[in-house]
Amino acid sequence: MTLSDVDFESYWNTLDPKYRDTLSTEWQLLLEIHQMLIDYELHFGYRTMKEMLRKLFKNAELPEEIKMDKIEALDRVISEKILPKIRGDEQMMPLFDEWINWCDRSLGDDSETKKHLLRMRKELDRYGATQYWR
Repeated sequence: MTLSDVDFESYWNTLDPKYRDTLSTEWQLLLEIHQMLIDYELHFGYRTMKEMLRKLFKNAELPEEIKMDKIEALDRVISEKILPKIRGDEQMMPLFDEWINWCDRSLGDDSETKKHLLRMRKELDRYGATQYWR
């Protein structure tokens, strides 16, 4: 038995419909990141997913004048909940390249996540290893 195997499809189907109705776009993008991380054994589990969805849902419930745009909120959640777990050596270079391209397509060229990934990739080039925390 391994505790790192997750079945997010079943998890999604058990969520309150208000989450599914509100966060379907964010959900798909989080699944894409999860899929990228699996090959590097850096994927996340149910607790992390639950925390991210709760933050995104709470943001969606805020009044218009203070809530973040959906993509901006997703970018922030990725930076807070996923990136801090990322660390490794040169073998991760393809992951960083793929993830940076994903950021351009999904979050925009100026995303916080992309900025962190570019810094981490530069450290990987320079030192042969990287981590989120300096």
